[in-house]
Amino acid sequence: MKLRYGFSIGSAAQLSELPAASKADFLELSSALFDSVELPPFASRRQGKIQRFNGRYEAKTLNSLVGAGHGVFMDFYREFSRRCAFFSSLGIREVALKPDWESAVSDTEYAGELRKILQCCFGITAKYNLSVLLELRIPGNAANFPDKLLKFRNSLMYPLHLLIDLHPHEPGALDNFAAFSAAMPFESDRLRLSFDAGNGNYVSGKLLEVIRKSVRKGGANPPEICFSPGESAGKELFTDLEQVMI
Repeated sequence: MKLRYGFSIGSAAQLSELPAASKADFLELSSALFDSVELPPFASRRQGKIQRFNGRYEAKTLNSLVGAGHGVFMDFYREFSRRCAFFSSLGIREVALKPDWESAVSDTEYAGELRKILQCCFGITAKYNLSVLLELRIPGNAANFPDKLLKFRNSLMYPLHLLIDLHPHEPGALDNFAAFSAAMPFESDRLRLSFDAGNGNYVSGKLLEVIRKSVRKGGANPPEICFSPGESAGKELFTDLEQVMI
C-alpha cells in the first residue's frame, strides 16, 4: 500500500534545518510559528508542500473556553480567525484542532459546550477554505471508546476527519492503535508519529513497519504518516527519517 509521508515543523529553527531537497510529500506547521519572520519566505520556497497547521498552540485555550464568558469566546475567535486567514494565504489547506476527547466522551454537559465551540470554529475554517482534522492522542483513554468518539464526531454535523497523534514509544501505544484501527478502520489513515528526538527516541524502519500494519486506507487518497520529532530535531535527524520512508 502506497503511503504519503510528511514532517511536522515545530520551531522557527527547523524551518532552515529541513533538507532543501526533502523527500517528504507534505509538511505540517505548528501555529506557534504564526509570528515567525522566517515563515513567509520558507512557504514561498516550499510552495505546494505545506498542507496543514496544527492547533496545539490553541489547544489549552480551546478547551478552557468551556464555561467561559462571552468576552473570552470573542477574543479566541478573533485570534483564531486571524491565524486561519494568515495560514490560508500561504496556501495551507488543513487545520488540525485538538479537543479534550477524554472529557467529551465522559461528560455530556462538557460535550455539549465543546460542540458549540467547535461549530463556531468550523464557520471560520470554512470561510478560509480550510479542511478540519480533530487530533486524537494514542495512547489515551478516549481511544478505548471508539463508539463514543464516533457519536461525538457525528454530532458535530460537519465533514471532518480524525488525525491520530500516536506516541509510539509510550507503553501500550502500539496495541492501543492496533485495537483502535480494527474498530475504526476508516479513521486510521491520517497519522502523526510524535516522539522526542532530544531524549534519544527514534522511528526505525522496523518500528515503522509495525505501525504500518495497523494503518488502513480510509478513502480515495493514500494514507498519510507525519513524523513529529520534537522542536530540538535538526537536519541530520530529518535526513535519517527520510531513509525509512518506504
